[in-house]
Amino acid sequence: MLKILTVMKSGGIYNFDHVSKIKEQCERHITIPYKFYCLSDKFDEQFNIISLTDNWPSWFSKLELFKIMGPCFYLDLDTIITNNIDTILEKYLKSSTDLITLRDKLSNKIGSGLMFWNNDLEDIYKTAINSRNMFEAKYGTRKNYARASVPFGDQEILNQIVSQANLTTSFFDDQNGKDIVSFKFDLQNGKLFNQDIHKIVFFHGNPRPWNQNIIIY
Repeated sequence: MLKILTVMKSGGIYNFDHVSKIKEQCERHITIPYKFYCLSDKFDEQFNIISLTDNWPSWFSKLELFKIMGPCFYLDLDTIITNNIDTILEKYLKSSTDLITLRDKLSNKIGSGLMFWNNDLEDIYKTAINSRNMFEAKYGTRKNYARASVPFGDQEILNQIVSQANLTTSFFDDQNGKDIVSFKFDLQNGKLFNQDIHKIVFFHGNPRPWNQNIIIY
């Protein structure tokens, strides 16, 4: 069965209220069979919690997603599902591509805010764990990754691992047109939003979904 995944690492701007929002959106806009999970270092009985175990800081905890066997669809907590996405998910459930992701609008590389995989990608997780000392030596200690002098995030690790592995990848916008769009870049901060066309809107930086009044959150 399809797994819908999100991650809530404590200590940042997110909490279980944001997880609840994503879960409610899925319940409204997905009718095909799926099960919802949240990876977290905290517990809440409302959700199917998968415990984070590796003490990655901040957004790097997303690397633990790849311990989970596909089919999986991952969404960042600053995402809004605006309409039914059954056809999107059904399409990717039939895909033979190993990993489908956002295209980072600045680097033109993998963006990890939304990801889909059908198979076993645990080697991504294992490589990240085995290379952790190298990443820390390059970018700083595990306590200050997010404040390192070199801009750095889980996407940099993911891009490095995927580029060296024998994995097939693609971007959502190459296959889905305008179904999945950036609030800031594609929609010009929401000015171009059309609910009939734009089914998943992802945010990065400010404004957050709860700090705008154009798209119902």
